Amino acid sequence: MTPTSISVVTSAPISSDSAGIVGAFFAGYFLLIGLAFIFWLLALIDILKSEFKDSNNKIIWLVLTFLLPVLGPILYFLIGRKQINKGSGISLKVCFTVIMFFVWYPLAIVSMWFWTNWPKWIKIVITIIGLLLFSFSMWGKYFSPYK
Repeated sequence: MTPTSISVVTSAPISSDSAGIVGAFFAGYFLLIGLAFIFWLLALIDILKSEFKDSNNKIIWLVLTFLLPVLGPILYFLIGRKQINKGSGISLKVCFTVIMFFVWYPLAIVSMWFWTNWPKWIKIVITIIGLLLFSFSMWGKYFSPYK
């Protein structure tokens, strides 16, 4: 009898194309989860700040938003905002601006300057922070020692 070698079959290595697809999937997934969380948080803040025509509606919308974290805020912004007294809560323009800070920063800066009534010093600080982050990212791109 001659000794035989036993070969162990291992999984094939992941190609760079597959890794890119998987990475893009997870990045999109986490972006979607993050946006849903921001939307949920904005709905909670709006519910808590709003004065409803019927005081029980605030409790109902809070419970729905906690029990149905995705569907609850959608229903609240479609149906529940019609039940609040005018002038209470957060404006939809401010909600859009806050969400845009996590999606597309330049549009958030423009909407912040034109749509919100935030104090001017806050607008200036947020704009400067954005410009600094942008310039640091460009600095790394063009002056990196690891090219």
